Amino acid sequence: MLSLLLTILSILLLAAAALISISYLPAGEYVTQATLNKLRTGLTGLQTGYNNYVAATGSTPTTANWGSVLTPQYVFLPATPGGNLQWSYASGATYGSTTGNYFCLSGTWTEAQYRGALSAANWFSPQAYFISSGCGATSNATTPSSWPATAAVTFWVAVS
Repeated sequence: MLSLLLTILSILLLAAAALISISYLPAGEYVTQATLNKLRTGLTGLQTGYNNYVAATGSTPTTANWGSVLTPQYVFLPATPGGNLQWSYASGATYGSTTGNYFCLSGTWTEAQYRGALSAANWFSPQAYFISSGCGATSNATTPSSWPATAAVTFWVAVS
């Protein structure tokens, strides 16, 4: 009888400990954090590879062959936060006599992925990181009202 009582008491204590230690995360929080981390490391790596290429060759990669000249010698193409997104590189806005170059992650985003992209903006210059409906943006767009949504993260690179 005593062992039955001790068994029931230990089960109750274990159940109470389990209930106390449960922490609930908002829906999609893992995806949001994974997107933030992949964007942060991916864009930093692309910027570094771009700078190394420019330092070694004295020129910037062209949009036609950027993948083959940067990877794998200068940088590995970063993983995307989801299978529905893809990396690109292009030239765009002009500043005086200089044409800017940018990397872009575009495609169809879930709401959790988009929240991660918004969080990643805190890690980069607001003059270089933009979330909009298409690549090459120089300003941020409003957050989409329905999901999934088409969006693009544009990251303008500077030669250091």
